Amino acid sequence: MMKAALIPIIIALGTHSSLPLRAQDSDCARRWVPVDVIGRDGTILTELQVSSIQGSLRGVPVKILSASWDEQPRRVLVLLDGSGSMTGATAVRGLALNVADQVAAQMPQTAQVGLAVFSVQIDQTVAFTTDRQAFHLTLVQMAADTKPSPKGRYFTALRDAMVRSLPLFGRPQEGDVLYVITDGADNWSDIRWGGLQAAILEARVRVFAMLVVDPLNPEGRTGSAELQDLADSTGGVAVSAYRNRGRSHFPAADLFSEKSGKPTRLALDLSRQVSQIAGYSRLQVELPEPVYKSAGWELRLADAKELKGSVLVYPHKLTPCSASGSVVSKPK
Repeated sequence: MMKAALIPIIIALGTHSSLPLRAQDSDCARRWVPVDVIGRDGTILTELQVSSIQGSLRGVPVKILSASWDEQPRRVLVLLDGSGSMTGATAVRGLALNVADQVAAQMPQTAQVGLAVFSVQIDQTVAFTTDRQAFHLTLVQMAADTKPSPKGRYFTALRDAMVRSLPLFGRPQEGDVLYVITDGADNWSDIRWGGLQAAILEARVRVFAMLVVDPLNPEGRTGSAELQDLADSTGGVAVSAYRNRGRSHFPAADLFSEKSGKPTRLALDLSRQVSQIAGYSRLQVELPEPVYKSAGWELRLADAKELKGSVLVYPHKLTPCSASGSVVSKPK
């Protein structure tokens, strides 16, 4: 049975669609979606032509109406797994703290970054702020804690924590991102992945994730595939990071730079994620019919020489008309 505390949260999320947000067509067929085209060299294309994208819903073509580059200030909530599987191994804990720090440090200064730490529940939060130093000092204090997970050390409620984190955004804004740092383990949640996906889509939040892999605890990745699917559904990206024992300090520059000075794989993956969070093409589309139930659809790149080898990142799930008849507000 679902924990009673989750019920009002999910009900409250359902009220987002009734907020006074920017109007779209009454039949909900016309809407916008965030997309990123990653070129062969890893850079994001900022000038996307309408002719470069093709789409279909249930086999019927989708009209691509316009594409405009958007890099309005974002809000990023870092959801940090503080359960025993993430804090018991110091190397894994060090990796998680360093990734959280870099997400904040690399975002544009106008972006607001918040923090929520969880195990069986959300135990610590930091309100959205542009003060990077304050955010960093919070992580320094966490790193100094010798008993980081006194409660729920052997339990993790990842899915419940993701649902509980959504109200922390308050009034939804375009471009809101939930950045999850976890090993994917979940042995305590009541809500299932289907319910979590519905809540995330309703909140119109993109999910990005860094899946921390401890080589000595590979079974901790039980929810990694589901989290990857959730990221794909919302237009986000989930990547994996491996951490060897013996390199656990925070902050740790060696995580992001080789001895030769070249960026590590982790640094490159994180940089691409931050770039996709900070900027995307705002694609205006017209669906062949209204969507009354969350549905998969397809967007693809046109067969053009200049796009060969590029990758298209977009929300693989369309939100129902009841939730997407309006678009969340622009940041002030």
